[in-house]
Amino acid sequence: MGKTIPTRLDAASPAFAHLSDLERRILGKITLTCTYDKGEHIFSEGEPSQYLWFLERGRVRLYKTAPDGHELTVCIVRTTDRFCLGTCPLFDGESSPISAQALEPVTLRLLNKNLVAEQMIGDAELGMAFGKMMADRYRHFARLTSALALHCIRVRVAAALVEYAHTNGVATARGVEMDLDLTQELVASCVGTDRAVIARTLLQFERQGLLQADGKHITLFDLPQLEQLIGHESARNV
Repeated sequence: MGKTIPTRLDAASPAFAHLSDLERRILGKITLTCTYDKGEHIFSEGEPSQYLWFLERGRVRLYKTAPDGHELTVCIVRTTDRFCLGTCPLFDGESSPISAQALEPVTLRLLNKNLVAEQMIGDAELGMAFGKMMADRYRHFARLTSALALHCIRVRVAAALVEYAHTNGVATARGVEMDLDLTQELVASCVGTDRAVIARTLLQFERQGLLQADGKHITLFDLPQLEQLIGHESARNV
């Protein structure tokens, strides 16, 4: 585990901004702040989990490892994401189902899961807050499972681009422009393929006049058509 220090939570903390002052004071008593360097593993799949982890600064990759060693990125957690990195063991007492790695220097809030469970018993609102975090994660995993099961790589890449455009894109006279904060290897891991397939798919989209990719800078010329592609494929698989 990285370096840890005691914590005082306030409304500026992204993961806890939606809680009341009283709830933040209560959780602050059982919270530590932990820092990790780029590339460090935060926790590994199959390990017992003692803490709930909330991202305060940086980016974290959550991933699963197949028996053959292939890694599938479940998601890239950013500070704009409210859900916890390790909520599951809070409710079932089992080991962590995923691994987590720092993509850059990160700061995390750590809550002892046993103490959190005790606080939830007497605080219905706090229980609802954690329930909302679980719901957010469920929705994400439902979308991921659907995409991997029903959609071809072309549609998965289109969906990833559209989602990124809606969260990080900037509308300009040319179209929606965005600077990816992920390598093609990570993008490939997120959609269940490899870097070469991502490169070929982006090239196909370029030839169709849908986008222009210049390194990590991508301009989407026709966002509605990409959305239509996703919707058409989804309708075919209903």
